[in-house]
Amino acid sequence: MASSEGRKRGGQPKPPEERKRNNLTFRARDELREQIRISAEASGRSVSEEIEHRLELSLARAEQIQADLGEDIFRIARAMASSLTHIQDWKDKTWIDDDETYSLFCGTTCELIRNYRDRVLKNRRNFPRGDLNKMPPEEQVQYFAALGGLAPPRPPVEIIVTDED
Repeated sequence: MASSEGRKRGGQPKPPEERKRNNLTFRARDELREQIRISAEASGRSVSEEIEHRLELSLARAEQIQADLGEDIFRIARAMASSLTHIQDWKDKTWIDDDETYSLFCGTTCELIRNYRDRVLKNRRNFPRGDLNKMPPEEQVQYFAALGGLAPPRPPVEIIVTDED
């Protein structure tokens, strides 16, 4: 019988320098699980090894794209993708099929580039707030650029101190 300080379930924890793998737990749809199982079998890996392999490939791919494009273009492209998702969800139309959605996406792309440059140069400015449906197109592109993750740097907050006793 094991004492209270005896072997724990799963073995004793190893020091960080000796650890080879950590557990990750996540949920997957049945179809995805089956696809991974089939791929693992075909490649001679366990399901766990197949998941690890695919995650490593995915991260390496993102790093390679970032290296190929450069940090500036990569961040703008990611913001474009995010902004486009918001635009198409709001318009309920794709940028390919609808001229207004296309125009809004083009304007937002220019705004994202402007915002990124302003961040680098530390040019501070405000961006619109309020009801998106009531904004003119110029403010909508600013709004969607901010939703995409590249809002312009905000102006400093002005603090007013008064001597009222």
